[in-house]
Amino acid sequence: MSPVPVSAVAAVACCARGVRPAPAACRSERSDRWYVPLFSLIFLMICCNARIICVANARR
Repeated sequence: MSPVPVSAVAAVACCARGVRPAPAACRSERSDRWYVPLFSLIFLMICCNARIICVANARR
């Protein structure tokens, strides 16, 4: 049987006592910046739609 990491043991001990860990300890740096890929995709969609509109207007 493999040894259990200390952080897992501490989390179980906290839960057994009814103490919740701090929210910042559970979050990673990547989860703090969830909006970056979202707004990047929105910006790219706007650019693509603008290009489609420009090409359609040029063909008239």
